[in-house]
Amino acid sequence: MTSIIQEKLPEIDSEKLFQLLKSNNVSRAYLFGSITTPKFNKVKSDIDIMIELRHDERINCPFWLVLFAPCCVAHHSGSFGYPHSSRLAWHKNYCPIIEHFILSSCLIEMPPLEKGETLIRLWEQLEEFFERKVDLVTDQPIKNPYFRRSVEETKVLIYDREGEKIFV
Repeated sequence: MTSIIQEKLPEIDSEKLFQLLKSNNVSRAYLFGSITTPKFNKVKSDIDIMIELRHDERINCPFWLVLFAPCCVAHHSGSFGYPHSSRLAWHKNYCPIIEHFILSSCLIEMPPLEKGETLIRLWEQLEEFFERKVDLVTDQPIKNPYFRRSVEETKVLIYDREGEKIFV
């Protein structure tokens, strides 16, 4: 099955798009609007993209959070006291999930100035890449109910940094 971009814009290099999104700290990108519908006009239509930005800076986790998570695992696995080998195996399997929770809880938001500069740079790079107008929106809550519904009805995931995948 071909993706939306390959179907509507076959000249697009998906590896270059992957690198462009990754280098600008995008965690997820979605296409929405006319490009995801039969209304797309290869000559006249713009490209609508919604992105989620990622910021790798972390703060020191609260001491209680670091201590609480292993206790939570121990409590649910029944490994208080003298753990059995099966309970230890359960604990080892779920520690990465708890670790992910701890680390994601300690992320801090990208400073507004840096976020603005990143969005403008990305917008310019996307317009140059696609050689057409690009409407770029973030994943911040959309207040206009009609626009929000339109986005939700037509959005299609094209990039996921966590899974290191591009769906184009």
